[in-house]
Amino acid sequence: MYKKIFLPIIILGITVSLKAQQCTVTAYANGAQATVQICLGDSVALTSVGNCNNYVLNNDFNNGTPGTGWSATNQAMFTNPCQPNSPDGTIYFWMGSTSPAPRNLTTVDFDISQGGSIQFEMRYSIQAANSPCEGPDEYDEGMAIQYSTNGGSTWTTIEYYAPNGDILNYIPTASTPGASGNTPFTVWTTRTVPIPAPAWTPSTRFRWAQTSSTSEVFDHWGLDNVSIQVPPPLITYWWSHGPTVQNPPAVFPTTTTTYTVYMSDGTDTVQSSVNVIVHPIPTSTFTAVSPVCVGNTSTITYTGTGIGYG
Repeated sequence: MYKKIFLPIIILGITVSLKAQQCTVTAYANGAQATVQICLGDSVALTSVGNCNNYVLNNDFNNGTPGTGWSATNQAMFTNPCQPNSPDGTIYFWMGSTSPAPRNLTTVDFDISQGGSIQFEMRYSIQAANSPCEGPDEYDEGMAIQYSTNGGSTWTTIEYYAPNGDILNYIPTASTPGASGNTPFTVWTTRTVPIPAPAWTPSTRFRWAQTSSTSEVFDHWGLDNVSIQVPPPLITYWWSHGPTVQNPPAVFPTTTTTYTVYMSDGTDTVQSSVNVIVHPIPTSTFTAVSPVCVGNTSTITYTGTGIGYG
């Protein structure tokens, strides 16, 4: 059994503001996204579906660095040393043999007053493989996602990923049950974690932490595509024909009309349109030569306005 080493980590008090908005909106007319056709006098239900992603942290590590928004990284590797590569095939963050134990990737403080969620991809190496691709095996050698609301003085575990595939809400102290060979976490796994209510403060930091490890030669793991998403500011809607709500009252167009919805979060404004083609109400009148005798023919002429359309 290898001797475990527990080292303190010094975290610098850095604060940054990093936000990225990406808004999308789609307009619908009677449930259709592009063009609908109606008869004169028919009503049209206009609706829209929109969303703005608002990230305080969004890192893919593709430039070979941790990126913006971190205060401690433990000398991670960005050389894709271990197979398989991350799902998108790009550079990933790897806690390998250059990373002293215990290992952590810690953010700066963010405003999480309105809640949000954390998403990331993670993977452990297989136990007993060659360094820097040697994976954790003991129950307490996994990695946890944690938060702190007091500048890093104390940490609360949101999820802990045991090497055998268990997911806990605490970091265990026992070394068993152990893990070997392929486990649920020796392949890239995407985790989406709601931020718990006690972490909803104006100054909350997060960390991905492995608090127990044999040494820098053992128990390696990686991350990719790490993001922290919070609710966007107030979203506003308005339509080209006047209403300022997401789903306006039904309309009764008399001519072919294009309806456009606009959505904005104050920074990003997007739009979407639907086209409503209005056909006149058809008539079905016709004339016929009458009367006629049995056995004779008659001419019937259609004089209506109905046409076929789909």
